[in-house]
Amino acid sequence: MKANKRVRRDYTRSSLYKVNISESVASERAKKAWVTKRLNGTDKVWNKGKVGLQNAWNKGLTAKTDNRVKKYTISMTQTVQQQFKNKERKVNGYRHWKDTDIERILHKELDKLSIKYYKNYPINFKNFTTFPDIYIPASKLCIYADGEYWHNYPFGSKKDNLITRKLRRNKYKVLRFWGRQLKRELPSCIRKIKRRYSPTLQETVRDEQKWFITTQ
Repeated sequence: MKANKRVRRDYTRSSLYKVNISESVASERAKKAWVTKRLNGTDKVWNKGKVGLQNAWNKGLTAKTDNRVKKYTISMTQTVQQQFKNKERKVNGYRHWKDTDIERILHKELDKLSIKYYKNYPINFKNFTTFPDIYIPASKLCIYADGEYWHNYPFGSKKDNLITRKLRRNKYKVLRFWGRQLKRELPSCIRKIKRRYSPTLQETVRDEQKWFITTQ
């Protein structure tokens, strides 16, 4: 039998390679031409300076003033809650939050104490879902690390105060720390967490079995 000869195929001569090359070259040329026009100011944007091209039917309407918006809000809330329950989504809007510097301070201290916690744990109520920066299931403790700018220092935003009251009414423990507290008075913040951290075996087993919490 004759030995089979290995054939080296020259892909640079194939028609597929030439097509791909020509397409990529054309694409690069188009990009360069577009960038040049943008820099020179010679490109014409058809909707530049024009207003009212798209009229939103729900502009200025809220769930309190319009039944259509109310129905849509309820429907979307139920859909999102079901997705959390089925583990189809982990965080709101399919985004992954980036830990802030003050959150990382808390993570580091809790790791030193060997306290088990979850980040951005979804706690679902009938009308909304809240995501504590840190949730300790062993003691149902929700911890929020609030930046001064976004959370209306020193009074707290209306939404934050509403969430705190709702959680406490449903027997959750809530701690909120300002960023400056965590940076300047960290030992005091950790002592507050320790005082509210009282794990029980029953709660630990129950909460570890359920990733999603449903509270009526």
